[in-house]
Order: sequence, then structure tokens, then C-alpha cells
Amino acid sequence: MKIKPLNLGLSVHNPSICEYEDGYLCVAPGWNESLEHLKHLLQHWRKGVYFPGLTNHLFLLNSDFEIVFERRNILRNVLDCSLLTIETKLVAFGTVRVSDKRRMCYAQITSLGDISEVKIIDYATDRKTEKNWSPFFFNNNIYLIYSIKPFKIIELKADGTCEDVSSVDWKLPQEIQGELHGGTRAIPYGEEYLSLCHSLVLTPANEQKTRKEREIRKYKIWAYTFSAKQPFKILKFTEKPILDAEKLELGLVNEGVWLNEQSRVVYERGLALRKGQVIITCGEQDLRSKILLLEKSELDNLLTPVI
Repeated sequence: MKIKPLNLGLSVHNPSICEYEDGYLCVAPGWNESLEHLKHLLQHWRKGVYFPGLTNHLFLLNSDFEIVFERRNILRNVLDCSLLTIETKLVAFGTVRVSDKRRMCYAQITSLGDISEVKIIDYATDRKTEKNWSPFFFNNNIYLIYSIKPFKIIELKADGTCEDVSSVDWKLPQEIQGELHGGTRAIPYGEEYLSLCHSLVLTPANEQKTRKEREIRKYKIWAYTFSAKQPFKILKFTEKPILDAEKLELGLVNEGVWLNEQSRVVYERGLALRKGQVIITCGEQDLRSKILLLEKSELDNLLTPVI
């Protein structure tokens, strides 16, 4: 596996990616500010202002992941976008604030960065925060992975409402610390679908600081496959992490912006498959972007059947 920077600009992180012609389309959030100005903005954020200055940017990348076209500030105040290709359409799914809650939303995007109206997904839930649903396209319908364990799938209707499709419990092939969360879009992978998720371990630190500063956050990225038919069931899960943030030596310290200095955060957002290679894009410490290149044979060796 190769890991290298994805140079999208200062503070651009958590990039989602999909294949486009001979290259890739990428949507990623950033702050569009210097680190010093960002620290000033975050003082307001801590007082209740939500995601100050957060905006998403669109990039057209060539086959070497170099920027050949970009359009800044296309989608404001939408967090953690996942791109899904639906025939000739490109749809971004993300999280937006609605009153005092976070809800999933979606919008259609063109290759030039024009967007349709952002629509809130209507799904009855008592949870204050809904985020990180992983989209996939199956039999001309859009489905969303609502949770990893149990593996719960919902279907998105044309009017923005959802209905439950299936919920299947399953057993991990090994013990994993922390909860599993989504995740990238799911893509066809042979006769199955492939997606990524992450495990997150939170450890209390300094109670006098803000939430993210007083929690030590440790991430690991995993891959899994699931059946390409209903009821959707997880079939394989990697026997070890694709990426363990604690093992990286890539300047993970976030310059003291908001994470606890002991936190190690890598967050999977993009997944593509081209010429026998699995392409993964992720954020690092909520401030930078990385790209992981993994041979399909390497991934196949890590995937283990589940019960």
C-alpha cells in the first residue's frame, strides 16, 4: 500500500472521490482561512456558531491525482460529503444543521460545480445527530447504509423520504475496540459491494476544555463487502485495519487547532476502483488530505468471511 499527500490546499480535508473520464472528481470541505484566522473563527464556533466558514470545493483530478480544474465554495455548511455516481449524474450526500440537530442531505452536482437545491432526507429518528450514511446504487434505486452493526439499509425515495429495507446482525471475525461508523460510498466489487468504515475509540482527557480537546480520539479504517441482493448482508471484513492512524508518521499533529494533541484522526471519505487498484481518500486530523493506493490482491488477502 502507498500513502501520499493529496494536495488540495490549506485545511482541505475529508475528500470524497469518484471516477470521471480519465481522472477523478473530488469534493472536499475546507476553511479557506489561514491557521491563525481559523483559530480566531473557532473561538466563535465554541460559543455556538456552527462550522464557521466551512465550505466544500470541487476538484477535477487527472490520473496522477493532480488538479486540472477547481471550483471553490460550491456547497456551504454541509459536512462530510460522499459522492455517488448515478448513471450520468453526480450526487453528494452530507450532513447539515437543521435547528439544533444534524440531518443527512443530498444535492446533485455537475462536473463544473453547479449544484441543485440541497434537500434534507426525511427519515423519522429520535437521534439528535444523523451522519455518515454510506450511499450506493442498486437496481436503479438509491440505498443508504444507516449503520454498520447491525447492518441496516434504508432506501431513498424520489421525494426525499426513506423506508427501511433490512437490518441484519453479524459477528466480527476479530475483536475490535470502539464502535464502527461509516464510511465511504459502496461500489461494485466483483459480485459483491465494497465499502469502508472506521472504528473510533474515545478516551477522556482534560475536562476543562472543549469536547474535541478533552477527548483523545483514535481512528482505524477497515474494509468490508456485502451481498449485491436483498436482504443485504455483510460477507467479508478485513482481518486487520487498512490504516491505523497511530502507526502513521506523517505529521499528524494538527497545530493545536482543536483536537487533543494525542488524537490520531484519519477519516475515510472516498473510494474508487481502477485497473486493479483500490483508491482511498481520507482526511488527516481534520486539516489535510491523504490518498491510499492499495492493490486489489492486497485487499482480497485481508478480507475474511464473517458469520
